[in-house]
Amino acid sequence: MTVRAGAPEGARGTTVHEPEGELVPILVDSLGEAVVVRWTPGDGQQIWYVIPDGVDWNQVVHWLVQRALPEHVPAALRRVRSRHHVDPDLEAPAETQARSSLEELERRYLEDKARLEDELEQARQEAEPVRAGLLYGSGSELEDAVAVVLRAAGFTVTDLDEELGDTLSADLLAVLNGSTCLVEVKAAAGAAGEKLISQLQRHLEKWPQLRPGQPVTCAALIVNHQHRLDPAQRPAEVY
Repeated sequence: MTVRAGAPEGARGTTVHEPEGELVPILVDSLGEAVVVRWTPGDGQQIWYVIPDGVDWNQVVHWLVQRALPEHVPAALRRVRSRHHVDPDLEAPAETQARSSLEELERRYLEDKARLEDELEQARQEAEPVRAGLLYGSGSELEDAVAVVLRAAGFTVTDLDEELGDTLSADLLAVLNGSTCLVEVKAAAGAAGEKLISQLQRHLEKWPQLRPGQPVTCAALIVNHQHRLDPAQRPAEVY
């Protein structure tokens, strides 16, 4: 942006001269507003940098000396013979080796950082449906999330609602090392009701009629209680 001189009339007939120069944003926020700017007066004799109030000046000076001046005004460092600027052609072999090693380290860091960020994003995309289902889900969303966790733990899981028909038996059948478990999965917006236990008991009593050749050895009731609350605000005990 460029600021030009003007001569608007003041409140009492006085003439106000606006500063003449160039204001260039260096850092902008997510709304496009300038956070750090460079101001160059019209005569070009000075350059002003405007930064937010409360910034640590040591960090600003370090950035100016280590990054800004070598990149944008290298002649200034040469004039004062600053140790922060050395022409690569004038470096000693040890300096060249150390600088090259540092540059290689920074390159590897950026590559590793990008790779790990991609891995983190992929892991989150895989985990989020399960996490959301377990913490906030109900119905089939919660049942699917529980099935994923059981399979990850080594169980062979059968969706009984799909195989036998909705509500005909418990939600899942989990088998591991010769143990067969009926799993009833429920969600409760508030406190879990006692009737959930009776529903699992009813499924246990009916199971021999549905699968007489596959007896169950255990049963489990999994309840996502108080699922409208933040997990940290829920009581640890369901009952």
